[in-house]
Amino acid sequence: MNRIRILFFLIALYSYLGAQADTAALKELYKQIDTAIEQHDVYMEKKNTRIAKYKKNIELAKNWLGRYRETWNLYKEYTSFNNDSAIAMLNSCISLAGGAGNKELLADSYIALVSQYAISGAYSEGEVYLKRIDDTQLTGNRKITYLLAAEHLYGEMGYYTQDKALRKIYYDKSISYRDSCYLIMDHTSVEYMKERVQQLINDNKLDEAKKICDSWMSRVDEDTHDYAIMAFFRSEIYKKLGDKEQRKHWLAVSALCDIHNAIMDQASLWSLAEILGQEGDLGRSNRYVEFSWKCTQKFNAHLRSWTVSPVLSMISSSYQKQLNAVNSRLIWLTVFISLLVIGLFAALIYVSKKRRQLAVVRNELKTANADLSQTNSRLNDLNAQLSVVNSRLIESNYVKDEYIGEFFSTCSAYIDKLDKYRIKINRKLKLNQTADLMKLTGTGQLKEDEHKLLLANFDKIFLRLFPTFVEDFNKLLREDARIMPTQENTLTKDLRIFALIRLGIEESSRIAEFLNYSPNSIYNYRARIKSKAICGRDEFERKVRMIGAPNGMPQSDVSAKKNTCENDMES
Repeated sequence: MNRIRILFFLIALYSYLGAQADTAALKELYKQIDTAIEQHDVYMEKKNTRIAKYKKNIELAKNWLGRYRETWNLYKEYTSFNNDSAIAMLNSCISLAGGAGNKELLADSYIALVSQYAISGAYSEGEVYLKRIDDTQLTGNRKITYLLAAEHLYGEMGYYTQDKALRKIYYDKSISYRDSCYLIMDHTSVEYMKERVQQLINDNKLDEAKKICDSWMSRVDEDTHDYAIMAFFRSEIYKKLGDKEQRKHWLAVSALCDIHNAIMDQASLWSLAEILGQEGDLGRSNRYVEFSWKCTQKFNAHLRSWTVSPVLSMISSSYQKQLNAVNSRLIWLTVFISLLVIGLFAALIYVSKKRRQLAVVRNELKTANADLSQTNSRLNDLNAQLSVVNSRLIESNYVKDEYIGEFFSTCSAYIDKLDKYRIKINRKLKLNQTADLMKLTGTGQLKEDEHKLLLANFDKIFLRLFPTFVEDFNKLLREDARIMPTQENTLTKDLRIFALIRLGIEESSRIAEFLNYSPNSIYNYRARIKSKAICGRDEFERKVRMIGAPNGMPQSDVSAKKNTCENDMES
């Protein structure tokens, strides 16, 4: 019996130590990913250097074949970096091969273009070019590449279509091309292992998939894009097995390889971000999604943007849940402190009464005085805490009152404007002045004027809430980069962007909607201003969010207030 107990103890200890080791390994991978994201410009520079080299080689090429080969090399660099550029290079290859009458190279270019369209979600275009290829004339590796491209295209079309009948047709075509490919492929090749692992995962043959994936891993170099693909499929195996820790590990490995190789067509990082968001690690999840989204925008494939959107929605929902939890805790804390103060006041009355009763006894009076001093000290500490809480509540209520008052004022003004507009239109209708009506309603000047008024009201209210904002904001910038409004009680567009950030509206898309700019413009404005800061880029926006905050308020409290302001702005 004792031996059995010892055995169970050792098994439990081994499992615990293994879990701890996995956790430590994951934390180390997260640190490496964070470092790689910070150094992403270095990897981008290496990538751009290679691209520039191939562009120069194209110019120096002496004949069409040399230009074709260098253009093909440039396409390979763009494949997972910039979708539009990759397609442009393939079109150049088609022109060169077609002009020279080289059917083999022309077929290679068509096949590659089909694969690129399949990656980017342009399925109809991919199918058009697939039909231009005469597969009866293809042999060897060219035939295999053609079959893999067709399989990939119809597999993607089947996965994303909403029509059940079409889904079956596309999947049947994909399987047919895959089976034809298996007949001529080298079963020891990396391409075969990739296709086979994917098939086995779909068929839930996970043990066999894992064995082939082990062989695949031994055939590719670490820290390469091929290794990233292998690691991603390995994570899919553990997803089916329900091993979340191992899935996160291999997603992290895959994401790290992609970042090191300046891959913009990422799937691993936003998949990892989705898991972290579900687990409540919203800070890290948000960082990874933000970086992945920037890469997706760089790659410029609409399908990838659509795929990342649910992750962004999930993170937003999680942040809202956390905000509700914080507000709930704040209410309970206020109630608790109030009850505690009442109790302390009662204790104070009781002590005072005892002092009057024991006034004739000196020794007992001294003891009572000592007790009273201690109680008063505790009361002062609690009063100080209560003052801090009240100051936070006062500021929050003040912000809400300001915006609610302005909201009703604005609504009233708009009602008056609409009534005047109605009277004016009615009068012109009675006089049959249709030309004037067309002139009146055919211009966007009204919208532009109202938007200017909206921004003016925003500036007025914000500067009333934070009168020293412009001065405090400029203290964060280099002296030569400081921004001064040309008019009193107004903000420049740069100041207005960071005013919204101070209120808690941090997403570029939401700022763009309010200011009537594009999200890309907002991102560029933010990046330009942050480059002129006297502190780090991340530290800069944190300090902006602290402008006007009560002295000594911790960041968590500022965040809570920030979210409150954000809700008021939405209202």
